[in-house]
Parts: sequence; C-alpha cells; structure tokens
Amino acid sequence: EGEVTSGEVCEDIQAVRDKLEILSRQSLPIWARLSQQLGPEEIRQLRKKFTEDDKEWREKWLDAKPEKVQRLRYEEWLDRAESFYGKASDEQKRFIQQSVSRSSWDARIVWERRQQRQQRIIMTLEKIKHHQLGPKEAEVEFKLIVEHVFNPEDQKQAEMQRKLIDEACSNVAGYHQLTNQHQRLRARQKLTD
Repeated sequence: EGEVTSGEVCEDIQAVRDKLEILSRQSLPIWARLSQQLGPEEIRQLRKKFTEDDKEWREKWLDAKPEKVQRLRYEEWLDRAESFYGKASDEQKRFIQQSVSRSSWDARIVWERRQQRQQRIIMTLEKIKHHQLGPKEAEVEFKLIVEHVFNPEDQKQAEMQRKLIDEACSNVAGYHQLTNQHQRLRARQKLTD
C-alpha cells in the first residue's frame, strides 16, 4: 500500500527464510524414509538427471556471454515484477536494469555451490544405502544438507548469499517506491489471493 523500507523487506525475507528452514527440517523424516527405499539404479538416475540439468544450467548461465546473462537476469526479474505488480514503466525497467548490472550474483560461485550440493546429496544417499542407516541416522545426514543450503560453509558462497539478500531488500523496496497506486492495489490483491 504505502512506502516500504529496505528494513521492512529484510524482515519479510527473513521470515520467509525462517519458514522455509522450518519446513525443510520438518520434511527430514520423509527424506530419510524415501532415501532408504532407493537402490543403486535410482541413485544412478538421479546422478544422470543432475548431469543433464547441469549441462542446461551451464549453457544458460556459465558459458554464455556476460551481456546475455545480464539480459536473462533482467528478463527474469521483469517477469516476476510484472506478474506481481503488472506492466512495468520505463523507469521501473531502468531500475531493474541498473540493479541487475550492480548485482553481486556470480554464476561461477552459484555453479560451485550447485555442484557441492549435488555431490552432498549423492554421497549422502550412497552412505545411507551402503551403511544401511536407520531412519534417525539418515535424518541426521539430511539435516547436514539443509544446514549447508541455508548456511554455506564456503566463505565466498556465504558472502555472496548475504550480499544477495541485502540487495534483494533494497531492490524490492526501491522498485516498490516506483510503483503507482494501481500497481500497489494489484500487488495487495496478489498477496491476499
């Protein structure tokens, strides 16, 4: 409705992150049970799926020219903004473009993190299968994966995650300040639907 500060957006983002973390932790028993049902073939299929998805991700984000990556990130942000607020003005589009060009997002760091997460998942599944871990032990293994997702151990991954959250806070607040009454009404309706 009215103006939104970066601090208020950060509170909302943190609330969503907290809920996602709680949901992830609540789903640990399900993941533990499912993991015990997987055999070598299912783990092999998962590894193959990761490889296929990685090829596509790599082509889109890592191997593409920087201008193309910037354009794709701009288009994705614009799509999200317009699905929430409605058609963006030229001023709002410029704001998105400037925000994308200043972003701390680094495809190489995202790639490293993606690879580490996938390796952890495969290694965890193989460990559970090989050592025939029980449900509680398997749950502990998956808890380590969740912890790594929300709190990366790698310093540059953790730093980029922190910067991106800070940027999201100021970017959402900044974009919101550029919206008109009609766009804000639409956003409010989206939130209440």
